[in-house]
Amino acid sequence: MARPKTVLLVTKAGLTRNVTSAGLTVYGYEVLTAEGAEAEESLRSNQHIDVIVVDLDLVDDEHAFTIALVGRSVKSTMDVVYTSRMPNRAAAVVGGRGAPILRDPYHPHQLCDVISHLRARSAEATDVAAA
Repeated sequence: MARPKTVLLVTKAGLTRNVTSAGLTVYGYEVLTAEGAEAEESLRSNQHIDVIVVDLDLVDDEHAFTIALVGRSVKSTMDVVYTSRMPNRAAAVVGGRGAPILRDPYHPHQLCDVISHLRARSAEATDVAAA
């Protein structure tokens, strides 16, 4: 039996973190939470993290990208999802970094759909590379 996908949720503590974490857990994900610098340490110490979800409204833009870079340096197949209350501003900041932006507020099932799409895309890329 495959282990559940592990999501690192990088947000400030509070209602959004609790609802999102509980929702992802209901959908079968293992969820780790962190704020700021804790995220980088979590990525370095836990090789099982598959997806990083970063709230751009609560984390400095450059630090959000640093978190993503650390994650991808630890695991090249790491997927990243950014969330923001202002996705147009976030899109200008994120640019072509290859990560989707989910408008906040969102329901956990919407985040699960984005993660599922990313994981499927990663699996297809792996299959093509192996062929």
